[in-house]
Amino acid sequence: FGPTGTDLTTDAGRTWQTVDTGSYDTVDCAADLGCWAAGEKGRVARLED
Repeated sequence: FGPTGTDLTTDAGRTWQTVDTGSYDTVDCAADLGCWAAGEKGRVARLED
């Protein structure tokens, strides 16, 4: 999460990829259910592979 949107790393922070230009405040992942992110004004997203 950063000032220009939402970024994702899959290599412990060595590289980052922008996945959304919006901002999210929290992310939670559950086995077999994927990851979910939530942000301001009810913003919700499911993160998929």
